[in-house]
Amino acid sequence: NEKDLRKKSELQGTALGNLKQIYYYNEKAKTENKESHDQFLQHTILFKGFFTDHSWYNDLLVDFDSKDIVDKYKGKKVDLYGAYYGYQCAGGTPNKTACMYGGVTLHDNNRLTEEKKVPINLWLDGKQNT
Repeated sequence: NEKDLRKKSELQGTALGNLKQIYYYNEKAKTENKESHDQFLQHTILFKGFFTDHSWYNDLLVDFDSKDIVDKYKGKKVDLYGAYYGYQCAGGTPNKTACMYGGVTLHDNNRLTEEKKVPINLWLDGKQNT
């Protein structure tokens, strides 16, 4: 959502550090065609048994901005990709559940039949680059 975008300069040092930690150093959750009806809170979906070979975690709790977004994905086949974390992950089985923000797309009818270049609109130091 465009209104949720932030400039790097608007982030406090701690928030920026947390983002860097999560996206540069944490492992990524990546899987296709998963489905779950389980929830911890109304704005979350809990994927039980998500991790099969992880030494610490069994489940993945995905946190969304609202119940409306959850309703779009709950009980449907989805693909997940995102950086997850365990420290201060509140929900699911304590110390056995990792958390992730977003990173969910619907699985069905979400495939390209051939490679496609996707343009991006990038702003660096107030100057637009494409």
